[in-house]
Amino acid sequence: MNKKLTLRTIVKHTITVQNILLLTLSYIILACTEQKSSNADHIIYFDTKENVDKYDMKDLTDGTFSIIPLETTDDCLISKIDKIEIKNDRIYIMDRLAQSVYVFDMGGKYLNKICNRGQGPGEYTNLSYMTVTDSSVIVIDHLAEKHLEYSIPSLNYIRGKRLFDKIWTTELFYLDGTIYYMNNWSNSAAGKFRLFSMKHNTDNYEKYLPFEEEPMSLGISGPKYAISGHEASVIYSGDNNIYRIRDGKVFPEYEVKFKDKKVEYSSGKVENIFNDNPPGRVIGINSINESDKYLFIDIAMTSKDNTPIGPGNYDKYTCFHNKSDHSTVIYPHIMYNSIFYDGHIRCPIKKIINNKIIYWIDANLLLAVYTKEELSKTVFNHEAYGERLKHVLANLTEEDNPVLYIFGLK
Repeated sequence: MNKKLTLRTIVKHTITVQNILLLTLSYIILACTEQKSSNADHIIYFDTKENVDKYDMKDLTDGTFSIIPLETTDDCLISKIDKIEIKNDRIYIMDRLAQSVYVFDMGGKYLNKICNRGQGPGEYTNLSYMTVTDSSVIVIDHLAEKHLEYSIPSLNYIRGKRLFDKIWTTELFYLDGTIYYMNNWSNSAAGKFRLFSMKHNTDNYEKYLPFEEEPMSLGISGPKYAISGHEASVIYSGDNNIYRIRDGKVFPEYEVKFKDKKVEYSSGKVENIFNDNPPGRVIGINSINESDKYLFIDIAMTSKDNTPIGPGNYDKYTCFHNKSDHSTVIYPHIMYNSIFYDGHIRCPIKKIINNKIIYWIDANLLLAVYTKEELSKTVFNHEAYGERLKHVLANLTEEDNPVLYIFGLK
């Protein structure tokens, strides 16, 4: 049997088990209490009655695009893209199941990887989180409570430390010489704070967003961040605020106020959320992305079919909030396999980096959804887009790594 096919088959089957375990852990959160109103600079109102039937995201783009098939080799088989960063014309992809960080150039050529499982110096027992600085890749090992750093471009091990002796983190990112560690309501040796920062290559940390008690609310995705230029936005489960990081200060810049009813936890158990609530109740802010001009806020709601919560098992709306005039468009999210259809973008925004929409799709799914009829349609109103897509599909197999789509924003 072909070696690559065997590895890929094992990876695709194994990831289902990992997803179940991760979801089980992330949803073991207790009942809900409403967050107190903040002194945010701006209010964003969410009302499903004001959603639009169709939103053509093509109006947000500047017409530039890239379709990048990520090179597949026996040494580079991606099971799932858990995190992606783009810095200095390099693409960094973290894959938890493969316990690896893969590096590609902007054409998709595979360059190098970090895969150092073990308990020795420079090794990790569990690759949990990743960020990329100007000169290194930093990974977090939650099991061993380690903070490991590897140089760019060699990916040689530089240093490590016991970060968790001081602070706890469930996400991290790098911004202008500072590493920010997000903590979703867990107690740390440094105290009850939801955010810490540390200048790169130092051990002195700052702390922000103190809390007294956990909000005890359902979190879909846990803490999330978005970077735009020299600023960042952060969100937390059970908190309706969007916090701004600017010039070393952290403050609530936006508060999302819901006109729809929010979920209640009458049984006191998160797993009973759909039994406790009718369809169409607001769960909370699910994720956030940001460009120079817009905030893209995903709101999760109890699903219409009352299925257990999980990927795709809740309804989602996306708010397109214009940061200049503070107008908001609410769009009901529908999961389409096709990136574009009849000239309209039908995909979720998975990530915005450097004012560009980043989306990815597995090779086997991409091959399955594009038919000759679809390719004959005008997509993106851009002839070059269709030609590029045809070329990618002609050289793609079902066992290949995912394909990235990058669209420039106005």
